[in-house]
Amino acid sequence: MVVCELKRAGFSLPQVKQVASNLAEHGIRLDQSEEYLLTDGYSVYYASNENEVVDVLKHRRQMLLLVPLHEQVAKLREVA
Repeated sequence: MVVCELKRAGFSLPQVKQVASNLAEHGIRLDQSEEYLLTDGYSVYYASNENEVVDVLKHRRQMLLLVPLHEQVAKLREVA
């Protein structure tokens, strides 16, 4: 199903295979928990929690930082 979704999003079969290979290299199994694959149409990202995302297509070790906006807004409201 994941392969079909990535193909539907416009990724080639070699790109999908690279995603699968990189996920396996990191020991990531998509059937084990509530993890996410995200795409912007150019790359595929893996998120295991709300604070960390890994680009598993282009730069498989590159980490991206997620800033939960709702937490920032809550902090501002506390000090206002």
